[in-house]
Amino acid sequence: MREEMLNNAVEMVNNRQFVDATTVLKELIEGEEQDIYFYKGLKLYADVLGPLTGHDYNMAIDMYQKIVNECEDDALYESAQLSILDSYLNLSMHYMETFENTIDVIESDDDNTQQFLDKLAEKRENFIVQRAESIYKNRM
Repeated sequence: MREEMLNNAVEMVNNRQFVDATTVLKELIEGEEQDIYFYKGLKLYADVLGPLTGHDYNMAIDMYQKIVNECEDDALYESAQLSILDSYLNLSMHYMETFENTIDVIESDDDNTQQFLDKLAEKRENFIVQRAESIYKNRM
């Protein structure tokens, strides 16, 4: 029964029927039994909420972390770890883009405000340069 529910949810996700898939997955993971189908369902549910549709990466990370902390299946454990990294990267890119879009629209005649904005832009640039240098050194 639980295996069939998971298989149906996978098929729904493959057919891009995300709303239907989340309904089935919620039923699967809200049960009391925390077997391999629970963890596989939780992983798929997190994938749907995070990278596939909703971009609720924070919630997805929490679900992936539950798998890492509790599941004994090595492949699922590894997959959840990779999904955590992917989610953090996507969150970082989203926040960086949001920062850039926001700082571009802020206008002020106040010198103190402009100095603060300049410091924030410099901090962002320093971070990007440090990351770029680190990547460059690793590739050498």
